[in-house]
Amino acid sequence: MSDPLNVSFSDPYDVSLYQITHRGNAGDIAFYRRVCRGAETVLELGCGWGRVMLPLLEAGHRVTGLDLHPDMIAALQQRLSTAPDTLRDRASLILADMSAFSLEQRFDRVLIPYNGLYVLLSESAQRACLQRAFDHLVAGGELWLDLYQVDLDASSEEAEASEEQTFAEEAEASEEQTSAKEAEVWGEHNDTESVEASEEKSHAESAESSDVGVDERAEASEDEELWERSRGGSFFLADGKLVTFEPLASLYEGERCVDILEGRCLEPSEQRWDAYYLYRTTEDGVESEQVYAIPQRYLHQAQLVSMLEEVGFVVGGCFCDLHKTPWEEGDEMLVIQAIRPRSSRAV
Repeated sequence: MSDPLNVSFSDPYDVSLYQITHRGNAGDIAFYRRVCRGAETVLELGCGWGRVMLPLLEAGHRVTGLDLHPDMIAALQQRLSTAPDTLRDRASLILADMSAFSLEQRFDRVLIPYNGLYVLLSESAQRACLQRAFDHLVAGGELWLDLYQVDLDASSEEAEASEEQTFAEEAEASEEQTSAKEAEVWGEHNDTESVEASEEKSHAESAESSDVGVDERAEASEDEELWERSRGGSFFLADGKLVTFEPLASLYEGERCVDILEGRCLEPSEQRWDAYYLYRTTEDGVESEQVYAIPQRYLHQAQLVSMLEEVGFVVGGCFCDLHKTPWEEGDEMLVIQAIRPRSSRAV
């Protein structure tokens, strides 16, 4: 297990870093353009920096984007400022919580792309969001959302997570104990024989290193440094959670290098699967680390369908991917179509 990761969480999420890693699911832009065909007005909840919204505007829809984070809205406003007038005229931006908003307009489509519902961390907030979506649809209007699917055996997964945490803590304690014993043994046996052995080893290493050119040593050192910076591992974070990070990508912009690692922390008893992104940046010889946490509360398929029906929706279909393949238990994605009946009215 790696050493504790002594870095602070960054809040709010830096928009430029968010854009690097949050690119949606393959094919989701084409999917949302397809399901919005024939719709004049679209409301996107959790619009972020406009990854989905801008293509919908380009397709001719009138789109309202709603997001809670001012930096995301500001980034989207900046992108719209360079767009053609005809496109900007069809765009509206709202700074609001997607579980507690009220607009006078009603829409033909409401979208919650890319796990957006999961960032609401309680059942009541998720239900309120679906109710808000229902109330802002015209009769016959459709809600579409895509989510990762986590139908897990909570008890077994929770036990596994707990066992992993205990094992990591024991391993850390054992490593510290071993280091202490080694130091003690070394002190007791630091005699002439040990010194002579150390000197012989030093001479051997010096002789070996003399056969290696300066450029080769520098290259090896640089490769080792790059590997060390981008490696993953299990870390205890500032909030005390044990998270295993895996390298996701490395980006180079001139002299700036950003190594991106992704980790997740599963807590089945709370239906939580929190995502963490670690950015290791090297610029002008200065290294820095930032960790962003994205807490998420996942839903099982049956829970989500029940919520939708309770607020008044008729579920038109559950699909396992963006190509509308029928959903089956165990599929990694869950795509939902929910329809507001023509005879219903807002609550």
